[in-house]
Amino acid sequence: MAEAIASAAVGFIVWDEDRHYTAANAHACELLGCTLEELLGSIVGERTVRGEQTMEDVVRAEGGRGRVTFERFNGGQITLEYLTFAVTTAAMPFMASIVWPAE
Repeated sequence: MAEAIASAAVGFIVWDEDRHYTAANAHACELLGCTLEELLGSIVGERTVRGEQTMEDVVRAEGGRGRVTFERFNGGQITLEYLTFAVTTAAMPFMASIVWPAE
């Protein structure tokens, strides 16, 4: 499973209950314009330019689908669609999202 996520053609990101990114695959980092080291520890939503309310609603509901425009770490913006869901690993709650460029 880990190998499939690592090599997926979509971005996969995970964050903790404090909304800090804790994991991401290489494609997510490419979409967000950052390295994994730059992403880890940053806060979900702090770079959202458009779609903040939709994102907040999805996070509060612990899942759903939406669209956001994101300020990339290396400059510029990208509009992404996402599917977010709650997961539990080692009895700890996390949120995970699959992200891809909006059409």
